[in-house]
Amino acid sequence: MKIKFLVDNFLKLIFRDYLYLSLLFILLVIKFTIDSALGLSNLQKTEIFIILTFIIGLISGLNFFRNDQLYNRYVKQKINNYWLYISVQTVILLLMNILTAVLTFINTADWVLIILFTTSGFVGTEIAMILKLRFEKHPIIGQIGILILLYLSLSDSSSGTLYYVNWILPPISKMIVTLQDGHSLQALLPIAGQQFVYGIILFAISGVFYQKKFEK
Repeated sequence: MKIKFLVDNFLKLIFRDYLYLSLLFILLVIKFTIDSALGLSNLQKTEIFIILTFIIGLISGLNFFRNDQLYNRYVKQKINNYWLYISVQTVILLLMNILTAVLTFINTADWVLIILFTTSGFVGTEIAMILKLRFEKHPIIGQIGILILLYLSLSDSSSGTLYYVNWILPPISKMIVTLQDGHSLQALLPIAGQQFVYGIILFAISGVFYQKKFEK
């Protein structure tokens, strides 16, 4: 009963102010105009949509957690089970990213692309989860931090200074570099697995970090 209540509540939060729907609309516009406007190859389009699904996951996640902070104080008191609360949140956000991925390639239904885009978006939402408090308390610092994180996430970390810290960065750029090196989409599945594990690790870290705040 609690799970159903949470699912209904979190779904309403996702669609509450139409930001996610607006982002989906923009994504679909890009999808159906990118060929005629830019004439990109399939490889280039895949790279663009990996980045877009990551950014949509991040922005939608930040908006979701902002709404959660604004409207769900009563819900948190009613549930009174922290790990159930954030676990259901994460599952719902994962489903949101699956929806984004499916709509991105709705006319091909390529399951490999759906996995790649889902895990890219999932990393974005879990980054939003771990940064939500900083973004709520200090919006300007949070926005600057998000821009820096986006730059680091999308920069080539296979060489240069970032090579030494790439293990703590989201594997988004690794996926793009692998594509540019001429590997097949199937070769990206292990990296998609890394992205999923990366998201779960962020979930665990943020879960421990925010537990005391929930219980207050």
